[in-house]
Amino acid sequence: DQIHAAQPLEIVTDNSRQGISTVKPIISVPRSNSGSILTDHIPSKPGVYFWKDDAGTILYIGKAKKLRSRVKSYLAPSAKHSQRIKIMLRKARHIEFILTPSERDALVLESSLIKHHMPTYNVLLKDDESYPFICASIGDPLPSFS
Repeated sequence: DQIHAAQPLEIVTDNSRQGISTVKPIISVPRSNSGSILTDHIPSKPGVYFWKDDAGTILYIGKAKKLRSRVKSYLAPSAKHSQRIKIMLRKARHIEFILTPSERDALVLESSLIKHHMPTYNVLLKDDESYPFICASIGDPLPSFS
């Protein structure tokens, strides 16, 4: 089994303005003959992953510092998932991912994709939420915050 390119998702935002320097094509993760997801082909790099059902509907979008570890954590027999995630995993038939240059880029892309696609099993970032940022001055005797 090899990783193969999948049909790309429509991304309507201009990611270059959000600080994402490059986004690789979406990669689909193959299944073994027994139907289990093959995680050995997933790189241990930052990115965004998509759990999809048989019809190709996106069920869940997530980000990871190390994609392989994150996907494996869903599939581990000892995993303690919420009822919502257990149901999502029963419906999921395949996973796709996009590699990003950094964890920060994955965070920005994940937020954008959740807002655009509004997957059923994502509960955060659906309603125009964003991550708060605090800016502190450096070099001043007493830093200022904004």
